[in-house]
Amino acid sequence: MYSSFLPKPVKARVRDLFVHKGMLSLSNFEYVLSNWKERCHERVQPKEPTYFSLYHRKGLVRASLLNISLCGMGVLICSSEDCDFEPNSSVCVDFQITPAFRWIKLGGAIHYQQKKLPTTISRLGIRLYPKIEQAQLLKKYLAYRKAEILNEIEQNYIAATSSSLWGHS
Repeated sequence: MYSSFLPKPVKARVRDLFVHKGMLSLSNFEYVLSNWKERCHERVQPKEPTYFSLYHRKGLVRASLLNISLCGMGVLICSSEDCDFEPNSSVCVDFQITPAFRWIKLGGAIHYQQKKLPTTISRLGIRLYPKIEQAQLLKKYLAYRKAEILNEIEQNYIAATSSSLWGHS
């Protein structure tokens, strides 16, 4: 949650959901460590876990796709202590989200790296520089996945409202 009345964004867990009343109950409130930033483009999460190859000047790393937009992607990697990614360093990715959506040699640059201590997992933000054909395919995938997500939300809402009509919570 974000409000100008709060010093930082707040996250919480959904405890109860009352669809028929249009209400929910939250618990475990805590401030988010980073400040609120508006995104330039909508991001979507892949439906299934997506693992791919990330090429950089130090070699090849296996990565897991967290989310993707027209101009960026969030990924997780297992990294050793000597695996630091310099901001603005060039990278290239090969990945396939579904049989219809595959990218080879999609260029980008490291935007940031967050190391998750004490584990060896790092989160990378990658700015993407797609070629025209790659950008068109990305737009198509993003629209496809957004429609799929909205359909999932609608189906969950229908299921929740029909069960609440019959007295189930």
